[in-house]
Amino acid sequence: MLKDSVFLGTAAWGQRVTKDVAYQVLGIFYQSGFRWVDTATNYPIDGNPENYGKTIEWLSDFQADFPGLRIFVKAGSATNLGEPTQLINASYFKLICDLLVGELGESLGGLGVHWDNDALVVDRAGVIDFYSLLHDRGLSIGLSGIANPEIYSTSAVARALPWIIQRNLSPVRTEQIGDELQGIRSHFPNAKIFGYNLLGGVNARGLADGPDRLSRVINSSKEGLGLMKGDLLRQIITRSLDLKMDGFIIGATNVDQWSQWSAALRESFNE
Repeated sequence: MLKDSVFLGTAAWGQRVTKDVAYQVLGIFYQSGFRWVDTATNYPIDGNPENYGKTIEWLSDFQADFPGLRIFVKAGSATNLGEPTQLINASYFKLICDLLVGELGESLGGLGVHWDNDALVVDRAGVIDFYSLLHDRGLSIGLSGIANPEIYSTSAVARALPWIIQRNLSPVRTEQIGDELQGIRSHFPNAKIFGYNLLGGVNARGLADGPDRLSRVINSSKEGLGLMKGDLLRQIITRSLDLKMDGFIIGATNVDQWSQWSAALRESFNE
């Protein structure tokens, strides 16, 4: 169902989005019937150590006003400085999970491994065992920002788990995305793949204006997808569905943005 295929992204909270605006966006998202929020222990990634975990603090403050809210938290990054320092081991994830249960209570809907791109990690088998236990407890589990998520497919148990695997789906990333996603599905047959950064690169290419802007972004890449001209957000969703994505992480930074996304989603899904 559409409501389970859309997560509200919070990467901009605490940077471009104030607490008041974050509450407003969450409110209209919730009123639209959606319940899943995507965040990370190190949001906002603003380089200020004092703000580490601020986004989760905000969600903890908000949750009482939104019964049934489900918060998916990614963990593994040791800082919010944007550096590759990682804490990928089962003991760390157990500690984080216990802390999140204390912070978010029943609103904690899932836990994901964030940015595991360290060749020196030695405890992935233990991490997989812990995430299998989380799944048995009814929590969603995921992998995000991992260049080669196949490193988590080293056992039959790992391959069978229903991971939520998050992938960068920027419109300017057209090369080999189909092959990449097909490879992920071959390793994780029960996984769901969610796209993030759905508008990434559009403004940077200076193509933010005009009804055919996504088409121009794609045509400027080496491999075009042949999308018809039309509404940008509808084209983004069409592209995602053509790639057989299972869901979307939409980081709307104000109420108007979410309203536009919501309308485009409902039109695309005939809901």
